[in-house]
Amino acid sequence: MAASQVNISQAKLKAAPIPVPPMSEQHRIVAKVDELMALCDRLEARQQDAEATHARLVQALLDSLTQARDADEFHACWQRLAEQFDTVFTTDGSVDSLKQMVMQLGVEGRLCAGGPRSAWQLKTINEFCTVQGGIQKTPLRAPVRHHFPYLRVANVQRGRIDVAQMERYELAPDELERWRLNAGDLLIVEGNGSEAEIGRCAIWQGEVDNCVYQNHLMRVRPTGDDAVEYLALYLNSPVGTAHMRRLAITTSGLFNLSVGKIRSIPVELPPPAEQHRIVAKVTELLALCDQLKARITAARAKHAQLAEALVHTAVQP
Repeated sequence: MAASQVNISQAKLKAAPIPVPPMSEQHRIVAKVDELMALCDRLEARQQDAEATHARLVQALLDSLTQARDADEFHACWQRLAEQFDTVFTTDGSVDSLKQMVMQLGVEGRLCAGGPRSAWQLKTINEFCTVQGGIQKTPLRAPVRHHFPYLRVANVQRGRIDVAQMERYELAPDELERWRLNAGDLLIVEGNGSEAEIGRCAIWQGEVDNCVYQNHLMRVRPTGDDAVEYLALYLNSPVGTAHMRRLAITTSGLFNLSVGKIRSIPVELPPPAEQHRIVAKVTELLALCDQLKARITAARAKHAQLAEALVHTAVQP
């Protein structure tokens, strides 16, 4: 046997005893297996058809919200959707679609009654935030005496910061102030091989003291009224992610966002009070979506246990 590969010799294989039923029994076994495999194929085809039909239903219901002509029609569509949550949103994919729709409707100002859209201001990120790149990793940054924790791309997920595993940078005495993160800073991922993950961002809440960030992340810091929560919602919404994907496409087929590209992104900013109402409503609805997902996971686990019990019973002598 090799160190990393398990082998069986031809001699051992030839010598292995194999119980062989009578020929008539072999035919019965093969016929029964073929019958059950064909049944499995039919069940799989039906499941795929059902999933496709379900996905079309979910999309049609969600589209009715975005296509509503006025506030009355929108609220009627939303009411119909709310009444069918438990029967329509029964898969992880459907709940993910609902979450995307909630964020989109939020940044469109359609989830909660507020002031007129004429009060919203169109600004580029550069007009109300400072945007700065991070520290490039080099051998000189290896921790020695004056080192600090830093965020990597892996630490910044969409909508959350994961500090379970962090590395450290060696800094000169005057560098910490330049790159230190403050609670309320927004971190944006500069580049990613996946189009779906480009520009994912999350708010730093001060989870670790004296933390800095690497050059594949960009720090966005509002300069005036606290707009960071709304900005994070906007950039993680379908509207924001679509805009960043358009900016990020390169001739090499990779996806890359620069500081300049982030600064140029236009955002329709509601008044601060309206921002807080929108963020609160979206947060509330996303929490409900997470509850739906938890119920789906629990139901799936229960079905798996039932299936295992049935199989165990069926094979008992």
